[in-house]
Amino acid sequence: MLLLVATVAVGGACGTLGERRRETATPSPPRPTGPERPGDVIERQGRAMMAGDEAGWLADVDASNPSLLARYTSFFRVLHALGVSEWQPEISDIGFGETAKIKVKVNYCIVTTIECKFDDREKGSYTVGFASRGDRVLITSFSDDPPGPAEDAKPWDTDELVFRQGERVTVAAPKDLEAHLDRVLIEADAAARVADPYARWDKPSRYLVFVGGKKQWSRWYRSIDEVAGFAKPSTSPYAAVEWPSYDLGYVLRHELGHLATLYGVSNIDTPGCCVLLVRPKWLTEGIAELIGYQGASTTTNDRLSGLRQHLRAGRWDGKFDSEVKPLGKTPDDRSRVENAQYVLSHLAFYCLLDTYGEDAAYTFFRLVARERRAPEDYLGFGKPWSQVEAGCARWIRSVAR
Repeated sequence: MLLLVATVAVGGACGTLGERRRETATPSPPRPTGPERPGDVIERQGRAMMAGDEAGWLADVDASNPSLLARYTSFFRVLHALGVSEWQPEISDIGFGETAKIKVKVNYCIVTTIECKFDDREKGSYTVGFASRGDRVLITSFSDDPPGPAEDAKPWDTDELVFRQGERVTVAAPKDLEAHLDRVLIEADAAARVADPYARWDKPSRYLVFVGGKKQWSRWYRSIDEVAGFAKPSTSPYAAVEWPSYDLGYVLRHELGHLATLYGVSNIDTPGCCVLLVRPKWLTEGIAELIGYQGASTTTNDRLSGLRQHLRAGRWDGKFDSEVKPLGKTPDDRSRVENAQYVLSHLAFYCLLDTYGEDAAYTFFRLVARERRAPEDYLGFGKPWSQVEAGCARWIRSVAR
């Protein structure tokens, strides 16, 4: 269910959150003469969505149904608060008579000012009721189709959201967490100031962050509900953090670090899923950890002792793309090995920076993480990748011993 408690200005269709559009909205074109079909209504609504024309968006909704009218008003305002930048509905008019309930699927993009790649688009599926009224067709009902078994629900599809806008970040949370939003916004703007300098390729115009408690987290990210934060960089990017957080500043810096360093990279390999799973995880997590720790020396990483235990037990083979093996089979062992993996990634990227300099390390990141080239393809370190990796592995073992 798409809901909104509006505390921000209605967002612009160009993708910048919070711009007002209704004052300068382009009117919808005249209605065609002759009998209409549902597709005419959906097409007209699409133009109104992109023009920021709320009146045009509502023109074909049955005005005798106040709850439906409120629902469509909320729908429009939420999408503009999120910075909707594309809106491409698909509908089949087959079999339409006096009334019908028809599936409407929509591909759309949020919070982006660059070209939004097809596989990065958010996907909505709705059942919309239509009825003929003379030569007109009106919308008479609306419902969200539930996500599939392998799909996570979107925050804006399941919860009544409250928004706050800062200097570089828009934060949104369910109404029952509204009291915490001001604190989150302060931390998020501070995190953005840390992450921005790492956006060496495409820089997000703004960052969008959702905040959810445990009950929301289990709906939004049930496939990854054991993590404290989530980032979808791609070309339609946003992040989310769980409240309460054991270290909110660090989690926000880490997740905004993903958005800053991978913004503009298409999510084509796993549409709708977790972009970080399809790139060298050690590299994308390593730079995010560096940002999370504000570029500090890896020896300050408070999880270093956990990695030390695994290295002493021979649980890592020295390859960056190899997983650290757990010490046992309990849930705590799995948690400890995940922490060790993050520390290892941090150390690996820090080693590249410290040994070969920023230009080489960030060029390597661009080619391997953003352009999906093999590490062996990069020759800027002055030696083969196998030697670079082996040297950094020795350094990691020395730091963690």
